[in-house]
Amino acid sequence: MSLIKNKYSRLASFFDEETLAKIQAKKVLIIGLGGVGGYVVEALARNGIKHLTLVDGDKVEETNFNRQLIALDSNLNKFKTECFKDRIFDIDKDIEVNIISKFISKDNIDILNIDQYDLILDLIDDSEAKASIIIEATKLNKRIISCMGTGNKTDPFSFKIGKLNQTSYCPLAKVMRNKLKGYETNTLEVCYSQEPPKKDTKVSSLMYVVNGASLLIVKRALELLALN
Repeated sequence: MSLIKNKYSRLASFFDEETLAKIQAKKVLIIGLGGVGGYVVEALARNGIKHLTLVDGDKVEETNFNRQLIALDSNLNKFKTECFKDRIFDIDKDIEVNIISKFISKDNIDILNIDQYDLILDLIDDSEAKASIIIEATKLNKRIISCMGTGNKTDPFSFKIGKLNQTSYCPLAKVMRNKLKGYETNTLEVCYSQEPPKKDTKVSSLMYVVNGASLLIVKRALELLALN
């Protein structure tokens, strides 16, 4: 008799039951619930990942509406973490959702307890905080995927998962390479765009672009979670 819940039965043609059970039992830490982070959370929940910790100190505001999944009039001025927790429970009440409604910095990174997770997804823009998260995960030998810049990009098909030292055209990746000099990051996996950024002074962000990056991250996340 199949042990796969009906909600996830359509995954059976891709994952065998043993692999799906392994994936769903893993613990995932998602830091950043913006344009990319929101779709990552949604996709992980709909793949039945049973242990999710969501981290973001931001609240929903009107500037989020053009690209962020949780940006609704009914959610204005609410913490994104709380909105996503409610949404996940509406998808599957059996998913364990922990929330940390704070911005992460090098001074409070200990609150993440990175060592307890099977996979860390760094989906924030703050380069100082990104560096701290990556350094801590690397030190603990934890799998991590870090998202580079999606702003001022127009082509969702230009994104790829690669190593940080292979990146090009991405201003944030360049900053991160400099910040992480002296650390062992040759195996660090990042999602980055190979498209030269627009030269606008004001950052633009398109829904289909951030969505494309997020689903690529989820694809790689599921591959990593399927490993021992």
